[in-house]
Amino acid sequence: MTTDPTLSPAVETLLKEVRDHFPNQLNIQVDDQESGRISHESAQQEPQQDGSILLHVYDKTDINYTISHELLHIEMYLKGFPTMSFPLTTTDPRLDDQLGATAVSIYNSALHLIIGAEQRRNGIITKDTVQAFIRGISDVVPAEEGDAEDPKIIYRVLSLLDGLAFFADHEDEVPAEWLQMYPIAFQAAQQLYAVMTEKVIDSPFAIRRSIVKTLRAFDAWLDKLGYVPMPHDQFAAVSPVLSKRQLKLEFRQVFDILHSDYLNRQTKEKAFLAIGKNDRQLAFAIPEKELDQDHALAVYGQTTADVLEHYGISYTTR
Repeated sequence: MTTDPTLSPAVETLLKEVRDHFPNQLNIQVDDQESGRISHESAQQEPQQDGSILLHVYDKTDINYTISHELLHIEMYLKGFPTMSFPLTTTDPRLDDQLGATAVSIYNSALHLIIGAEQRRNGIITKDTVQAFIRGISDVVPAEEGDAEDPKIIYRVLSLLDGLAFFADHEDEVPAEWLQMYPIAFQAAQQLYAVMTEKVIDSPFAIRRSIVKTLRAFDAWLDKLGYVPMPHDQFAAVSPVLSKRQLKLEFRQVFDILHSDYLNRQTKEKAFLAIGKNDRQLAFAIPEKELDQDHALAVYGQTTADVLEHYGISYTTR
């Protein structure tokens, strides 16, 4: 284990930039394991009791890639890119975990489009990186056995979607073995990737749009296969990205308030959801135990900016 890894100049520069702007102390710990594979689960940001953040790398295979990957996630957060949260519960912990895990996977894959492009621009992704990343999927994700109803289909599709995001703008490097190992899942991943990348992703607004559309396409795909529906649009909150004009508009002009059968984790009561009028995606849960008609009308009549400030909701201005 080391707490002072030797990094490339590009990653050292990135680390300094993040530390200079991050409000908490950021420390690094790298374990001794070296599998020869790259996985986006090889590192994690772990909050500490003293308020600092530990960037814990569990697998030191290509630490320049793994550490820069985590640092760029932090940098995107600092720059106001949308965040994802789960303010509701279905009261079924297993279903909550499934909804959360699938939504986070899609959310991260969208962010990886920007992160990977920045890593390539700085020469962090090498030929060895590419091979280690390929092994991280091929060696870990089990091959299909010709059954579209295989319960691992969702795992395969989300893994391959992330793989396609890694190879964005370098599609000629996507390994042929993936199509051979995962013919059904690979086709589904390609369809989701096409939705995710339909429009240029160059801003917080663009990436939010991509996330929302991909979540909806994923839920439609699950429904087509006959799986239990995953209503990510009313479960996964994607923080708002609003124009200055929208912030001045009445709340009713930007959001609808819906009464959900899910419970608000904060109030433990039936949740009231703020759903975007344009994309119909949950933006946040209103932290009220009761919201009668008069109260709802009062909220609707305030400016969007005032409502967000009143409830302490983070948002990004575009």
